[in-house]
Amino acid sequence: NFKDQAFAKRSIAAFREAGMPENPPYTKPDKPSIAVLPFTNLSDDKEQEYFADGMTDDLITDLSKLSGLIVIARNSVFTYKGRSVKVQEVAKDLNVTHVLEGSVRRAGGKVRINAKLIDAKSGAHLWAETFDRDYKDIFALQDEVTSEIVKALQLTLSSAEKTKLAKQPTTSTAAYDLYLRAKEAHNRLNHRKSLKEALNLFQQALTLDPTFSAAYAGDAQVAALAWYSSYREVLKGGEARHRAEQSLARALKLDPDNVDALLTRAWLQSYEGPPGTALTTVREIVAAHPNNAKALRQLGIELAINGRAKEGVASIEHALRLDPKPNTVGTHITGLVYVMAEQNEKGLFFTAMSPGGRRSPSTPTWAKSSLTPSWGNWRKRGRR
Repeated sequence: NFKDQAFAKRSIAAFREAGMPENPPYTKPDKPSIAVLPFTNLSDDKEQEYFADGMTDDLITDLSKLSGLIVIARNSVFTYKGRSVKVQEVAKDLNVTHVLEGSVRRAGGKVRINAKLIDAKSGAHLWAETFDRDYKDIFALQDEVTSEIVKALQLTLSSAEKTKLAKQPTTSTAAYDLYLRAKEAHNRLNHRKSLKEALNLFQQALTLDPTFSAAYAGDAQVAALAWYSSYREVLKGGEARHRAEQSLARALKLDPDNVDALLTRAWLQSYEGPPGTALTTVREIVAAHPNNAKALRQLGIELAINGRAKEGVASIEHALRLDPKPNTVGTHITGLVYVMAEQNEKGLFFTAMSPGGRRSPSTPTWAKSSLTPSWGNWRKRGRR
């Protein structure tokens, strides 16, 4: 998504001249790893794109619950959406041993999923199958796909992991459909109108199922973003803050382990809570969700703003293993932690790709002066 290609090329050329290798060293993963490429929407209705994306998201989420598997995060795999790519190139880019490709077709009350698991080194298909089910059985279908992948990779699951995978997000498939639409609107992040649309859709889902924890968590995320960013067209400041807290409380009451709700709580604590509170919360989240790139990245920045930037780098680099192509927010945070840890060349590589970096000279002095205040003033903003 970096549009100033000339600036990017100049920056990267400078890094090469300074000794940065053209390609990072390829390290063989110590356990199976997988990139789930965005499922292709084969439905006649192109408006079903959100459903195909939702199937991909949920599969990534489920596989990420498994301790014996490294799973590449959504942000990185969705950079390949709509592109014709070779499996071996994807595997090299993301440093994975396996790639999953698939497609989704939804028509009326029927869903068809085609999926194939590919060995990245040989290109051989380890497993391939077509699933035809009624939409009302969508959760059983998702469980079946996950189970087949686990078998093909010869993974051994703990009883706790089996329990997590068996848990259904909601009893209402209609609410689930609205939730997927809301997530798609939230992920756009390109217009305040889409955030307002997401809030409306989350509320519609919750009307159908008031016990839908994930919908409350999504509602809290969007409301917190509207509050922090002063998006008054979405929600007025006081209303947004109250709604975020209310939805957070409901999400965590229904599911105390909901990682999206926990991360939103930590984010709000970092923004306005007592110093160190967010760091404690994020440590607990990472302990419970060690494969969550967002949690690892948030731990990195919390360590940095608490004066422990060098420790934060280890967390940021773990996040990069899971999400090597982060979005603009993740890129910004990554660069900032590196700069705060005085690893300036690495920091500038990322800050040059952040929105501020596109408009500013790439120097360590600039990076610290322009990016650090955005976090140093964290607690001074937004008590609206």
